[in-house]
Amino acid sequence: VNKNERISLDWKDGGVESVSIGDKTGVGLYTFTESGHVGFGSSNLISEDNIVALVESTASIAKANEAAGTDSAKEIYTLPKQENLGEDSLHYNTVDVASINQKDLREYCKKIEAIILANGKDLRPVISTSYEQVQWRILRSDGTDVAFAPPYARARLSLPLRKDDVSTRGFVAL
Repeated sequence: VNKNERISLDWKDGGVESVSIGDKTGVGLYTFTESGHVGFGSSNLISEDNIVALVESTASIAKANEAAGTDSAKEIYTLPKQENLGEDSLHYNTVDVASINQKDLREYCKKIEAIILANGKDLRPVISTSYEQVQWRILRSDGTDVAFAPPYARARLSLPLRKDDVSTRGFVAL
């Protein structure tokens, strides 16, 4: 099961071009035959009917893979049960994305733009920032139930360059 919340802000020509906040939840399912052949499917529609349909669909895919003689992943049956990692700061670090201060994001973008413009007033940087909170929960039929939530922060600088009628764009991402 996966829940993803994200805020992103794009900065261009000295101001905010766009801000977006969104979230989505989904489930991915691996189904194995006894021989270790696998079927995978995912859905953002979380309801009992949709999950049952997903189980049936992935089982059908696994059986088709078995019939076709594709490689198997029988090692799945030798994996030890995983103890829950716990809600410690390493494995479960959640932040309410809606609480992120957009004013701070604007200030960071403004500072980055000032550094770039100090190297050339004719430069036109586009700065994109995003923060993502991704929560995962992995459940296995052997009782394994592991949850973790790694946060992601990204910054991307796009710098269009033009000389006469030729233009190009360079990117740097962190």
